[in-house]
Amino acid sequence: VEKALSSGEAETVQTALLKWADSVWSENPPQGIEQIGERIPQLKNGIKTLNSVLYGKQCKENSLEDLQKEFCGLSFTAKNEKNNRHSQLSPLYPES
Repeated sequence: VEKALSSGEAETVQTALLKWADSVWSENPPQGIEQIGERIPQLKNGIKTLNSVLYGKQCKENSLEDLQKEFCGLSFTAKNEKNNRHSQLSPLYPES
């Protein structure tokens, strides 16, 4: 998704987001990118902008920057949470 966002092509971003969402929610994948925004509120504004680019008259060159920032921020947050989980484990041999 980050690579697609860097390309700046709205159709590529849409396809990448849907593929990513299918892997995240394999049991119940979203039917459209709007549902991704409903499931991850941090991405909602960026997805609205993406829809405007795809289906509206908004064709600004930098219009997908917000979605890119939101998604990258989300990825960074998820990585930090994953790292924090590992650091909160108790030591295997606490006496050492």
